[in-house]
Amino acid sequence: MGDLPSMKRRRIELIHAHESAPGLVVGLAAIGTGIPVVLSFHGSNPERIREFGRIGRMVATRLITPSYRSAEDLATTGGVPRERLHVIGLGIKPVATPAPEAVAEIRGELLGPDGRILVLTVARLYPRKRVEDLLEAAVLLKERIGDVQIRIIGEGPEGPRLHALHQRLALGDTVVFLGHVTRDTLALEYSRAHCFCLPTVQEGFGLVFAEAMAAGLPVVACRAAAVPEIVRDGETGLLVAPRTPAALAAALERMLTDDGLRKEMGMAGRTQVETLDLVPVARMMGAALDPQRGAVDAQLNLIKRAHDLDTNKAFLTIARNLYQPGTDGVYPASNLADVLSELNRSAPGQGGPLAGTDYQSILGEVKGFLIDDQRGFTRFLNIVKARGPH
Repeated sequence: MGDLPSMKRRRIELIHAHESAPGLVVGLAAIGTGIPVVLSFHGSNPERIREFGRIGRMVATRLITPSYRSAEDLATTGGVPRERLHVIGLGIKPVATPAPEAVAEIRGELLGPDGRILVLTVARLYPRKRVEDLLEAAVLLKERIGDVQIRIIGEGPEGPRLHALHQRLALGDTVVFLGHVTRDTLALEYSRAHCFCLPTVQEGFGLVFAEAMAAGLPVVACRAAAVPEIVRDGETGLLVAPRTPAALAAALERMLTDDGLRKEMGMAGRTQVETLDLVPVARMMGAALDPQRGAVDAQLNLIKRAHDLDTNKAFLTIARNLYQPGTDGVYPASNLADVLSELNRSAPGQGGPLAGTDYQSILGEVKGFLIDDQRGFTRFLNIVKARGPH
């Protein structure tokens, strides 16, 4: 952050930090500057809630948390005044959907031509995730359904104990531990699964449920912590009491034996999490950070769009050029011609969302207004996206 004079020279207008330690550091640095501090909290552990609450009360003008359950905990356990709390769900970047042929090929290689009923779990293997309840439920599922496999992605300190329990329960390939996987492999697993299950009992939000729902998977989980806020019981999934393997098995059996229910809940879940797309979440975050400054909203929107398209070289070219202001600090339309020309050289063959775009048509639309701030840049990106191939 630097010392007080350097902070004033940089004309810092707002500081946004995440979690306790960074919040304390920036809060202390901002004393005497008049710069407002906003803190974001992502946890659910009671000890962390008390610690964060103390720091938040001391240094923050606003506190952002991803769920109403976390907000309530911060108010009651952390002692944070309710008027300072803002609830904003975490934005998600959905896992890319693999080609159907790739899914079919992998399914055939691993599970045989007749396929198999697949349940997917993605989690860090911590005690609070209660993966042991899923293993015990698998024993019952194996007896009732037979041709079912639970595929667990993730590693963590509970790994050795869970592997030992797996052996003790003689689960064989009814449950497989896949460990850490690449993003591409994760996408395949989401595409192949019939439903998602994680019996966690402590979640500040439950991002993994949102990702599963974005992939079109119905969910089986526990009625605990913030989970019911993201998984709507009877609409996008089935919720059971925590630490009840028999109830978990019954819910999984119902879900896995009813094709219509899975399809209905999967579609409902995918629709629900559209509100967690990076762009609307960025707008909400901008309003919470500084309601009086629309530029904050636009800046965050821009950042999220950049993240959403970060694999495309053409987009990066736009960003690189537009962040080199001229002597007057604005970007006249004539500068866009240079940007578009460079894009035209870099985009062909990229296969990204901007490849094959009608750049001359875009130039005609943007001619006449200046790209003088983040709002203009966002408008430009919207035009590019609309004119690009679909």
